Amino acid sequence: MPGPGLLRKTYALPAEHGSWVWWLGPFVIGAVAGGHPRGDLVALLVAATAGFLAHGPLTVAVKAATGRRPPRDLRPALVWAAGYAAVAVLAVPCLLVHGHARVLLLLGPAALVFGAHLVLVARRAERRQRLLQAVGASGLALAAPAAYWVCGGRAYPEPWVLWLLCSLQAAATIASVHAVLSRRPADGPTTAARRLRGSALAIALAVVGVAVAAALSAVRHAPRGAALPMALVVADVVHAALRVPPGTRPARVGVRQAVASALFVAAMAATWA
Repeated sequence: MPGPGLLRKTYALPAEHGSWVWWLGPFVIGAVAGGHPRGDLVALLVAATAGFLAHGPLTVAVKAATGRRPPRDLRPALVWAAGYAAVAVLAVPCLLVHGHARVLLLLGPAALVFGAHLVLVARRAERRQRLLQAVGASGLALAAPAAYWVCGGRAYPEPWVLWLLCSLQAAATIASVHAVLSRRPADGPTTAARRLRGSALAIALAVVGVAVAAALSAVRHAPRGAALPMALVVADVVHAALRVPPGTRPARVGVRQAVASALFVAAMAATWA
């Protein structure tokens, strides 16, 4: 029998708890936009959840194999990763039987993004990689077109519009979090202008999101009001720049951002409903 150490959540769950929103949010948005939820959506949810959870133990396994964690962590991490992979594979026949083979094509880019992450983990270079985190969130946002197709969505290019807007929101949010966490109380008092300059990248990405959503709405590739959820992102990153004090604990910043992302998801879902 496996030892009790196998049951530790270190092996079973990803360390980045806030990353759940990067795929669950797009999944919900895609399902709502698709318009016809059905039983095979459960199979997709199971496969997506298992695939997402697998990146936790695989990261631990790479760290154990490269000396960043004790060697004893390798076996239980691989056991959990294999278990999640098996669960994901079990959902594949259901998707194929119901004519959702193209959903499986999304595995390619998602695997490339995760592979790049594991390479950086092996090189001890994954921390504070804003670009990689944004690309990773973009890979997770592929849950939007997947759920859209499974729920009967047929309009082109709607699934890719959803993916693009979710990716822009994630990129702006990640840039905002990095900007907020980079401020320190030791830096002394800062002016509003200086705080806004520190979050310039996040604000620019959010504004681009509004412009893209408005343009797509104008050419009828997105519903009226599609720019509103992205406008909420602008308001969020500006508020974070001006109101979140230096030295705020990362956990508190994460909770705040999860709430803001949930509001974005609700607004997007209402817009496409």
